[in-house]
Amino acid sequence: EELGDLFFTLLNLSRHLKLDPDQTIRKANNKFVLRFNTMENILDEMNIKWHDLEYSDFKKLWNKAKLILKED
Repeated sequence: EELGDLFFTLLNLSRHLKLDPDQTIRKANNKFVLRFNTMENILDEMNIKWHDLEYSDFKKLWNKAKLILKED
């Protein structure tokens, strides 16, 4: 219930900022998918499987994908 309240608060904030809530979440989702796909490509190039990674490796990989996408 509290999480739902937070969603409605964010929805109202986006409207207050004159942002389309649907477009905003779609853009964020697309950004996540692109970054995740980049992570998969990095692992494929290195011939590494997801299950071989430690938690700290995920964070490093996430940051590496962010850097790669910023360069594009």
